[in-house]
Amino acid sequence: MIDHCLRILRFSYQELKSQFQIQTFLIFNLAFGIFGFLVLQIFQNSLILQTQLKAQETLTADFSISARRILNQTEIQKIESDFTFLQKSETKSFFAMAANGTKTRLVRVIAVDSKYPLYGTYKFKNNAGFSNQQKIWIDRDLFLPLALSENSKIKLGQADFEIADTVVTDPTLTFRPGGFAPVVYISLDQLEKTQLIQSGSTISHQFFYKTQTPESATAAQKKLSFDVKDTTIKFETAVQDAEGGNQILKYFTDYLGLVSLVALGLCFLCGGYLLRWMFIDQKKNIAIYKTLGLQNSEVVQIQIVKNTLISFFAFMIAALTAIVVLPLIQNLILKYNLPIQLDFSPQNFWLTMVISLFVPQMISFPLMIEMVQLSPRELFQAQIIQTRKNNIFWVWLFVCLFSFWAVTVFQSQSFKTGSVFTFGLIILYFVFKILLFLVLKMLNTLLIRFSWMNRYALLGLIRKRQATDLVFITMSLAILVLCLLPHIKSSIIEEIKPTSTSEIPKLFLFDIQPDQQQSLQTITQKQIQQNLIFTPLVRSRILKLNNENYERFESTGNFSTREQDDEARFRNRGVNLTYKSKLSASEKVISGTWNENKFVQNSENRIRPEISLEEKYAKRIGAKMNDVMTFDIQGLQIEGMVTSIRQIRWTSFQPNFFIVFQAGVLEDALQVFLSSVANINPNDIDAYQSTIVKNNPNVSIVNLQQTVDSALVFIDQMSFALQTMAYLSMVVGLFVFIVLLNTQVRDRLTEMNLLQILGLPNRNVIQVVQRQFLFLVSLALMSGLILSLFSAWLIAQVIFNIGVTFDFISMFRICAVLLPISYLGIYFGLRPLNQLTPNDLIRNQ
Repeated sequence: MIDHCLRILRFSYQELKSQFQIQTFLIFNLAFGIFGFLVLQIFQNSLILQTQLKAQETLTADFSISARRILNQTEIQKIESDFTFLQKSETKSFFAMAANGTKTRLVRVIAVDSKYPLYGTYKFKNNAGFSNQQKIWIDRDLFLPLALSENSKIKLGQADFEIADTVVTDPTLTFRPGGFAPVVYISLDQLEKTQLIQSGSTISHQFFYKTQTPESATAAQKKLSFDVKDTTIKFETAVQDAEGGNQILKYFTDYLGLVSLVALGLCFLCGGYLLRWMFIDQKKNIAIYKTLGLQNSEVVQIQIVKNTLISFFAFMIAALTAIVVLPLIQNLILKYNLPIQLDFSPQNFWLTMVISLFVPQMISFPLMIEMVQLSPRELFQAQIIQTRKNNIFWVWLFVCLFSFWAVTVFQSQSFKTGSVFTFGLIILYFVFKILLFLVLKMLNTLLIRFSWMNRYALLGLIRKRQATDLVFITMSLAILVLCLLPHIKSSIIEEIKPTSTSEIPKLFLFDIQPDQQQSLQTITQKQIQQNLIFTPLVRSRILKLNNENYERFESTGNFSTREQDDEARFRNRGVNLTYKSKLSASEKVISGTWNENKFVQNSENRIRPEISLEEKYAKRIGAKMNDVMTFDIQGLQIEGMVTSIRQIRWTSFQPNFFIVFQAGVLEDALQVFLSSVANINPNDIDAYQSTIVKNNPNVSIVNLQQTVDSALVFIDQMSFALQTMAYLSMVVGLFVFIVLLNTQVRDRLTEMNLLQILGLPNRNVIQVVQRQFLFLVSLALMSGLILSLFSAWLIAQVIFNIGVTFDFISMFRICAVLLPISYLGIYFGLRPLNQLTPNDLIRNQ
């Protein structure tokens, strides 16, 4: 047994040694792809972790249970018996009027216990934390409308509170239009003294939990959502908030997942090509070994050992390089203030190692089949015998495609993304293959019209059909990917970056009563010479969709896709409705028709009012055109029919809604109005706010300038990161392109040597190869460029669900880089031709 193993190792070593140069090429090719995949994995996972940590601070917990009513101790204890937790905190929140003498203001009161918050850090003006005392902690925005000083007292209900401190930074506040209100905090022990909580009061009762891991919080949320049938009780996790709270981060993590798959796929594609090229080069040697008595099983074992050694060395080079480079990347990230802390986790290490060792074996499987089928008569054949593909090959192909699809689904956490990416590559393969077949067939009929050298160059491509197919398809895919990623990057940046910062709101006004609109309009026109646009907000919940009860939905499996999580999140919350006649500049109808007319009830035909849904929201709740939705609006059931689907540009920061009713339906419902102010001089903001508060004390105003500025900085940071990732993938693609070009030129050295011996001058020999490859590169370049436009449109529309913006400058740069690289690759690849002699031709036969 030991002798057999040593024999296999000795043969493997000799094989690697005999092809040292190309094996080194292969190792570094795989190492480059593995390194790119590993770094992007670390980048993606670190970004997700950072988002989850931020979500923990926003939620102040890993897991929360809440209801818009008081949860009694019996039911909360029963719920808590179904999961374990480390710490617990409780809050009660509601809206109330805060008063300072004659000054009043609507505020959101949050009563907290001594454990609050479990995560996150509040920053106070005087560094006083929450404690059990009869004092109040207030939002700094309350000082102006209530004319407060640090020694003032605030009256809440029947209790007076001294100001303990001012909240400077509240980690729980996020930009959610319609959800802002100045917040005040009191101790939970002091809540009863206010006498604000009476029977029938509207109150939000929340329990926050710190769990062992985020996964245990997710498990608890899924279990309780399935077991607890009371839909008034809401279960929420920080992970869920992280996935649903930041569309920009979702775009970014999706892009990173796509780039990592592309980078790894390109290098394994090139690796597969190199393995086949080496097999063809060594085919006669293998036939000799078999003639001398080497068994088929031993041939396969040698190949497995070679693949394992190559993969192991490639992985070690990639891993060690990543360890060295990560601190440099982290410094670069800190330099550009990106909110990412890179972490080399064991999960990244083991996942990359498994893929690195497993994939080359899968790629080599067809070669192993050919080795087994290889006959010693290959020694006497001038041409390579094409073996028929048996059933094992097709099984292997299915397993490979299924495995790749599974990896893409796992990487993207989306069946849709994984399926589109995988089957898109399959379709592209056949498109390139058919395209090359048609071009070569057309050229074959036109050869008689070409000069001798052009005809000979093209015949070299036509007669070596298998090699030409492989090189053209690989080159075309590499070029397509090189162009595709800049297109996707540009599309994402165009989607997340506002078209004009001057149109972004600086102030956001809400809780506007219907009779206050004229007063606010007059103040705004007089002080800042603008007209306000008022958007109504009506609170509601969905009762039915097409006469089926719209109940809580939760996935019960251990693995859930992003689509399932989104559907669960959107089903399990109330909805805000609005109505209007005209669309805003930030939205457009992409399906159906928008009705600008007011709804008129027809008693004979019972016509339903029309509603419009935001496209992603419609998909997530499973609604489509002509569906009927039933809403509970302040105890009254109202039906509406979906007659249009809208696309909304959320980064406009304008008040936008998922559901819009036709005008003429909700006007009589209890409602408040929202509005925003964009173009205002920062020096006029305080005076404008003071006038509004003085005349309309219940109207809440939030200064969004800091929030918007932070968002724009973050968008610029993400744009830089997206650009960096695109360049990384381009470098991988260029490396693949150079490897393909170099090996194909080397493959033609014997043929070119024969032309030299037959008397063709070196200058003409080089011209033949140049014309052959420049034609192939130009065809691949043209095919890749054109299909990259279609692929970018498909990915942007189907995977990211955004509009596509083509990056033609990057396409021009790619052309400008690839053509000189091709020329230099051919020139340096043919340099060994000058040292070849007729003896070399004989030895190669």
